[in-house]
Amino acid sequence: MHCSWVQERLVAFADGELSPGEATFVGEHLDGCEECATLDAALRDVTPAPSLAVPPEVLARMAAAVDEAVMAALDEPIVAAPPGMAARWGRWLRRDRDLSNGAMVGYGILLAACVGWGVSNWIAYQELQQEITNARPVAAAAPSSPATIDSDDYEPASYSPDASEENWR
Repeated sequence: MHCSWVQERLVAFADGELSPGEATFVGEHLDGCEECATLDAALRDVTPAPSLAVPPEVLARMAAAVDEAVMAALDEPIVAAPPGMAARWGRWLRRDRDLSNGAMVGYGILLAACVGWGVSNWIAYQELQQEITNARPVAAAAPSSPATIDSDDYEPASYSPDASEENWR
């Protein structure tokens, strides 16, 4: 049973088309079975070795063409310095633009209005903070009523100037 399974896969084994597990099994079987090893050797003698996919003359012409293209590229003048930052931003802003110039101007005005509104709110906030900082302190409140205790006179209920352990028992 193993011999028939191995013999069916000898061509695939010779071409390297078997999975690693199958190739290992077939290789081990060929080491131990003379009949299958003889068949494998006969198949390898009959099967022609594959020829190169690309003849050496074609490879030589391709290498020469690549060398020629590289040398031509090296002989070309150096490209001028890239455009300035403004030109690059202009190209970036115009990319894939499907809007009319009027729409672009309208969006620009809307953006400027939003930025102006944000800046004006920030300035108003800064002025409000300055007014709060410079405000006069509130006049002292009327003297506290006897029902309230000033914070300087507050003492916890467990406090006593002559605290001793006897008071706690």
